[in-house]
Amino acid sequence: MPARTVLRQRDARRDLSQALVQLELGLREERDWSELQRLFPQAWESRPDVGDQVQRLRKELALLAQDGADVPFLRQYLKALRSQNAESLAVELHRRLQTVATEALREPLSAEHRALMKRIERARREARRVQGLATGADPQVAFDAARKLVQDYPDVPSALDQVSLTVEIRSNPPGALVRWRGDSMQFRTPFEVEVPLIETRQLELDREGYKPYRAQINLQTLDSPRPVFELTPGQEERE
Repeated sequence: MPARTVLRQRDARRDLSQALVQLELGLREERDWSELQRLFPQAWESRPDVGDQVQRLRKELALLAQDGADVPFLRQYLKALRSQNAESLAVELHRRLQTVATEALREPLSAEHRALMKRIERARREARRVQGLATGADPQVAFDAARKLVQDYPDVPSALDQVSLTVEIRSNPPGALVRWRGDSMQFRTPFEVEVPLIETRQLELDREGYKPYRAQINLQTLDSPRPVFELTPGQEERE
């Protein structure tokens, strides 16, 4: 092999080695992708002994740059969404995974998606257990379990939507006419109704000689499965 060719190969390997060191440093320091790509000029693809490797590196860096452009947005977006709604976040991650170009981004997003799906399934399983308590357990046990479900999984609304419990509406004094969800009932307190865990329902209590009681309630707004609503003496104020 001519000496000049050997020298060109040696110089090419040396330049590539130095560029790889700079690439490793640049990745650690999170330098701009365009700066990292410039470490491997396109002209190097025709250099002896290293051309194929340089070509692969340039293609890989281009894909990393494509994914890297999304990373700052994803960091902020996922951080905000993670604390609000795990299900919406899981849908967004699944959508993003369809467009990811590199394993460097696909692997952490996939891991995050798997963890979210496990959390969602745990929440739904616990919701089914809580709803089951409503038929056989002491009402207070079911009520406490439902409240804990909200504390543990506030970001999984589909699980919370599954739960509603029978609540005995009481008033002081008793005997108030019940209007539930806008419908008049020919029943007076104490009276049992199905109250959802998170969605609100309209409750109205009317008793002669007392001001009407109006409230939007769900299980989170109540202090027990047998809440007592205090009625105030007087007449309804009319405009």
